[in-house]
Amino acid sequence: MKDWIKNNAARLSKVIISVIVFLTAFNAVYSVLSFKNDDGVTQMKYLYRQKKNSVDVLLMGTSHTFVNINTQELYDSYGIASYILAGSNQLYWNTYYCLLEAIKTQKPKLVVLDIFSSTYETNYSDNAQIITGTFGMRDPITRYKALKVSCQENSFSDYLFDYRIWHSRYTELESKDFGQYYDTPEWRYYKGFRVNTNRAHDAKRGNTHNITSTKPLPPKIEEYLRKIMELCRKKDIPILLVKAPATDFSSKDDFWKKYNRTREIADEYNVELINFNGDEWYSKMGLDFSQDYADIYGHLNYYGSVKYTDKLAEEILERFDLPDRRGQSEYKSWEMQGKYIRGQIDDDKLKNESDISEYFGKLEREGYTVALMTVNNSDKILKDCSDTLDKWKTDPNNISDNSLYIFKNGNLDYVANDLCWEKSVKLKNNTFEFRQSANNKIAHSLRYNGAEQIKEESGCYLVVYDNFTEKLVEITHWDMKGDKTAIQNDDK
Repeated sequence: MKDWIKNNAARLSKVIISVIVFLTAFNAVYSVLSFKNDDGVTQMKYLYRQKKNSVDVLLMGTSHTFVNINTQELYDSYGIASYILAGSNQLYWNTYYCLLEAIKTQKPKLVVLDIFSSTYETNYSDNAQIITGTFGMRDPITRYKALKVSCQENSFSDYLFDYRIWHSRYTELESKDFGQYYDTPEWRYYKGFRVNTNRAHDAKRGNTHNITSTKPLPPKIEEYLRKIMELCRKKDIPILLVKAPATDFSSKDDFWKKYNRTREIADEYNVELINFNGDEWYSKMGLDFSQDYADIYGHLNYYGSVKYTDKLAEEILERFDLPDRRGQSEYKSWEMQGKYIRGQIDDDKLKNESDISEYFGKLEREGYTVALMTVNNSDKILKDCSDTLDKWKTDPNNISDNSLYIFKNGNLDYVANDLCWEKSVKLKNNTFEFRQSANNKIAHSLRYNGAEQIKEESGCYLVVYDNFTEKLVEITHWDMKGDKTAIQNDDK
């Protein structure tokens, strides 16, 4: 054997090098082309990053879980260390295998399952459901079993050898697919909750929650609902079923009949189902259907999620003995998750502010880098912003036209007020280039990642960057009347 190895050393070296090169190249391609959906894939992938047995409450179900139940609010206001393991339109068999995978590293003190999946009429998961429900799993055996029950026979091998699905994503690639996608605060402290600040003013409440009759669930749907409860019983994990507040779109008569049948099944296992619908619940939550929903499909926005989550937390703590994890060093990531999400909400409020005095007041929060580029009429535009400028140790009377002022965390960091100047600022993966030139006339340039932002030579331009979320909040133009025009933000 030694002689054979000696005689074939060169050939073996080539094989080993070829394998290493192939695996390195494959990993590089996978990191770009793999699915990074935050509606199931990342929830599973990031579960593995949680410390072993650190999750006290595991929240499961569909998007009605990962949009409606607010993990930040659960921790900040109640000390509940929760994690969302859910997926868009997730069917119960995918939930079952996600739960099976989760309990390999976590021993939750409670599983909360939203029952919207009871409304589905299907025996197989569709393409999106398969991807969000299985592509984040590490254990090949669990993933194999999940795919077996999710896929029709003619598509099983495509999903088992998943490169067949993601290798052709070239035309779908976005900036988030490149670089260290997960190496940002958004993912560093991620607990599965999706923040949505949209407001669907046309969302309406449903009127069918008083229906008392039932409708059978499809056999496979019922089978896996039972399997979930049986698995929890076997592992001695309490489970609570819930139904999130519904809009009229998600309040069809058949839905409520199936929810009632779900309650009957839950009763067989002595599992409680709390239906957070009806006038009494809406009143307790202070739910405003025209303000608290992100869309008409039953997805609450951030502000609605806080209202629902508060009542859910109260109901949970009345029934289950859960530890308050606030202040415990091993739960620092939950605390930082809260800081990140609060930063997102502060940024959203800033983007929705059109009064320049109020706008500058919101910029007083620590953590912003602010670049103020004045073209003309800056004294008129900024006349009501003196309080904030004073706090930034900047005399408002010294703010002049054709100048650049950069503030970091409430302190003046840089000033340029000569006839010609240029300044480049690198913030994480963002580059801002400011320039003033004077040939026949003074001209200004503000480039963000190479793209010019200045549309007109007048007024003032503001660049706001959140140092904690590591995101551009927005670039705005303010005219002589103090009217704001948003040019660029993190949504564009």
